[in-house]
Amino acid sequence: MVTFLEVRHFISSGSRPFSIKVDEALISKYNAGRVLIITGSAQQNNIIQQSGIPLRNFDTILESNTWNPSFKRPWLYNKYVIISKEADPIAANVSRYWLHRQQQLNNYFDIVYENKYYRIMTHKRNPTPIGCMLYR
Repeated sequence: MVTFLEVRHFISSGSRPFSIKVDEALISKYNAGRVLIITGSAQQNNIIQQSGIPLRNFDTILESNTWNPSFKRPWLYNKYVIISKEADPIAANVSRYWLHRQQQLNNYFDIVYENKYYRIMTHKRNPTPIGCMLYR
């Protein structure tokens, strides 16, 4: 049985206070569109529920669904990206994957909020094309 003190500790410690700040930042920047969230189950559930954004607007990536095209090229499918710097074990590898490829993400997204545990990015209006040539 969970006690009141355990719940109070959970709410006031760890990444929970930072996820509340992430929600506030996301809500202030959100203007429709899909949100890719790479944090792991527990963290993503907190963020999604606190945001008030419809569930259908979230694209969640865990270790088991790296086959998803939005994991490989998030800029084609999502307007926002939230990445945990200390993801739950079920998303730790996918989080590290994109954290180590921030330069690639910078071609398509701007970092609009960051704290100790999370990074929020929004899609650039005119991203720099990578690996393609434009012919006229």
